[in-house]
Amino acid sequence: MELSDPFQVLALDSAPPALFSLQQPLQVLSMPVAFSVDGLQPAAQADMESREWDAAFVLWNAPELESLALVVRYTPGLEEEADSILEILGGKLGAEEASDMLQQHISQTQAVYSLQPQAALLSDPDHDGWEMLEILLSTLAGQTNGIIYAEAAGFFDADMSLLLPDTNREEDEEE
Repeated sequence: MELSDPFQVLALDSAPPALFSLQQPLQVLSMPVAFSVDGLQPAAQADMESREWDAAFVLWNAPELESLALVVRYTPGLEEEADSILEILGGKLGAEEASDMLQQHISQTQAVYSLQPQAALLSDPDHDGWEMLEILLSTLAGQTNGIIYAEAAGFFDADMSLLLPDTNREEDEEE
């Protein structure tokens, strides 16, 4: 079984952060980022301040407005997608010391955020949006008491320190 999205944040906090709090660190770095809850229309102030969202588009406004990523929030126990993601990631843990901590984290996960890069980002490996995505993952993990899984790289904490490399990558490709 494979993950459909290359980036996951496994959060111990059940409530999502406000989109404004995810956008703020990106704007401090002068990144032309906006969020949307309905396509290419930047979110209204009320939507940016709300902590009740299940999906949000990450928009890049340079030189023109384009969608770079979709962030989808899943709830384990309520949504099959979340349970499937946790099962797959649990299977990636080996016998290393970090695995016990990660297995405990996975078993206590209250929300799974799946980040789906969009065509504008996937078509340009040098796009500045890749740096933005790394900062967004780190910010989301930091604000939700989460850890990050990046396909083919492994598990990271909110500071982007590697906790466990993805040693099962070759096995996944053989299946």
